[in-house]
Amino acid sequence: MNYQTKPGIETEKDLIEKWLIVHKHVGFFGGYPLGGSSLDSRCLLGADMLLVKLYTEIDHDVAKKLPHLKGFTREHVEAYYEKKFK
Repeated sequence: MNYQTKPGIETEKDLIEKWLIVHKHVGFFGGYPLGGSSLDSRCLLGADMLLVKLYTEIDHDVAKKLPHLKGFTREHVEAYYEKKFK
């Protein structure tokens, strides 16, 4: 199923790729399942906190747009992506 409905709107493939890329760059903070990330100021301070904030925003946005993947771990999202788009 393709979730693109209008020109300029991200497709399911685009959203998953964005989430996986950001998830990879966040490192161990990206251990949350899709849509489950949260900010905790006790964990990081400074520039790294901006990265975690960005990841959290993208994570929540992708979960809203792809509710059928919400709650999946990175491994499950990758497996879904590989099966559907490769």
